[in-house]
Amino acid sequence: MANTLGISISESFLQLGLKEPDAPEFKSQSYFLPKVALPRAIEDFFSKFDSSAISSIRAHLKSPRFILKRHLGAPPAVLVTAGFEDWLDMNL
Repeated sequence: MANTLGISISESFLQLGLKEPDAPEFKSQSYFLPKVALPRAIEDFFSKFDSSAISSIRAHLKSPRFILKRHLGAPPAVLVTAGFEDWLDMNL
């Protein structure tokens, strides 16, 4: 069965959810990141819920800076125009 994993990461909270196509309930768990490390929270979620057949992932992230700061995923390639080389350090 193909499941969908939902991830929402903000500065203080991580919310993970798992939805099976035919199941009426939505399995979810929230974690307070200052108390629980991100890798530990993800490990805990997968130990509680069957994640063997995840077919898609939907992510909601506070900002791309969070991804880069936590070193999640592959190293990115950033292309910018002249004068905007330090866009990650700008306070927008």
